[in-house]
Amino acid sequence: NTLSFNWFIYQSFINIDFHLIRGTFYHVKKWDDALKVNQLYSDIISSNKFYSDTNFFIQEGKTALAGNMILGEKMLPHKYNISRFKTKSRVIHENPSENFYDGLVHGASTLVDTINLAILGGWKKIVLVGVDLYDTSYFWLKKNNIGHYTRNDNPKKIHSTAQNGVIEHITKWNEILKKQKKEIFVYNKYSLLAKNIKVFKL
Repeated sequence: NTLSFNWFIYQSFINIDFHLIRGTFYHVKKWDDALKVNQLYSDIISSNKFYSDTNFFIQEGKTALAGNMILGEKMLPHKYNISRFKTKSRVIHENPSENFYDGLVHGASTLVDTINLAILGGWKKIVLVGVDLYDTSYFWLKKNNIGHYTRNDNPKKIHSTAQNGVIEHITKWNEILKKQKKEIFVYNKYSLLAKNIKVFKL
């Protein structure tokens, strides 16, 4: 099973079973620009054959600007199965939500929401692929994407997500999961997460 989030929609090599949408834009202040970003986001999904049979989990609530705009403006085709999720908590450290209706824990990153969703989905082995965190280069997007781009002049700088405590958050969650005979792995042995989490080997 594959579960993606954020701008992984650019990929062109693997079918995605589930995709989580939380934030799509962070640097725009005008409504028209936000519409353009979300239309771009939706168009990429619609035109990507690897998302042709994907089930979407889209944030709901007053702060769910991206999700509310995408659905309110009907930017995605009706063919998709869509579930809304709410945020249980953000910024603070909290154990994984045990009930989907209680919401997903956001912590310091949408990565945390996504892991919480996988836990609620009953996955016993959660392998984090592409979550390297040792630099910001792979977070760079095309220049025409006005909503989500790096402002960091040094691509080799550790990604801000790692500086916000996400490694510690996931490490604590993994200890909880191990007691339930579940576990989080990381795929890239060079990932900053690999210091605390086992590297998954095919």
